[in-house]
Amino acid sequence: MEEKIANWEYDDFLHFLLIHAASSDLNISDDEKKLIIETATEDKYHELLEFYQNNSDFENMLILHEFKDKYLNSPDKIDEVFTKVEDLFYADGEFSINEKNLNIALRMIFE
Repeated sequence: MEEKIANWEYDDFLHFLLIHAASSDLNISDDEKKLIIETATEDKYHELLEFYQNNSDFENMLILHEFKDKYLNSPDKIDEVFTKVEDLFYADGEFSINEKNLNIALRMIFE
């Protein structure tokens, strides 16, 4: 796993985070997928999705935590990321209870 993420840049981290957020209600909607692919290529989306699905929930949270200090080093950057996450949560028209719980957990990790 370490070799897979060793060369990640901010966009890789962000798209991985968005896949994690979209998966919080156990179903990535077409609207959520479309929102992610708007800033990533479809190939990158599928690559990150496969990587995400091959990890445990715990491993995925460790990955997000690992990149926190590298990419979320200011309140403005944290706000920017949460704006994108919340846009994704509303992409399918519903901010589900699972998404709300993940939003709280991510804030605890990132802030």
